[in-house]
Amino acid sequence: KIDNDTFISKNGNIFVTKWNTYQNPYRDPERVKQILNRIKGEKLRRQELYADFVSFAGAIYDIPDEEIIAPAPKSYTDVVVGMDFGFDHPTIMEVGVYKAPTWYVVEEIEIKGKTARQVAEIAKRIEEKYGKARFYVSHERPEVREELAQHGLRVFMAGHNIEYGIDNVKDMFQNGTLKISNAPIFLNEKKSYHYKDGKVYKKNDDACDAI
Repeated sequence: KIDNDTFISKNGNIFVTKWNTYQNPYRDPERVKQILNRIKGEKLRRQELYADFVSFAGAIYDIPDEEIIAPAPKSYTDVVVGMDFGFDHPTIMEVGVYKAPTWYVVEEIEIKGKTARQVAEIAKRIEEKYGKARFYVSHERPEVREELAQHGLRVFMAGHNIEYGIDNVKDMFQNGTLKISNAPIFLNEKKSYHYKDGKVYKKNDDACDAI
């Protein structure tokens, strides 16, 4: 160990040092701006931009329910549906509507024991109820994605980075741009959604994934 950020192996063949993004003389300012826009949470910014070791522990969404629950708006300008597919556990749909500057989760659907076609038919009824929607789906069960598309629905692949997704949801809760109007399964999962050994504990998290 040379100093807190610099290490060299005993035989001198391996040299390791810590440099953060802002110490890189060849950094692209536009690239840094893109990272800042994508990563809102303090912990992830410290990890990705400042090369800090960040330990994730405890409850993930530790904000009280009363601070994120709000009535659904009577009018809105956009609709999205987050879908987490399940094999041996339920498929969850979370319906969000947008009234600037806030998204509201206005309905939550739990689906068990349904075929891909039946899931797509339920999704179609959701669009008929709320208006033209974008469906963001998890990477499992491609046959369901195909059925959704065949039913004329706009389907997009959801991001696969759990930490970035969690960080964005936490930021939106904290700045008031995401509210829960009707999502009892999510509120129940939120109580036990936590980090274990520095990683997201992947159990009882279907609604959290859909959000």
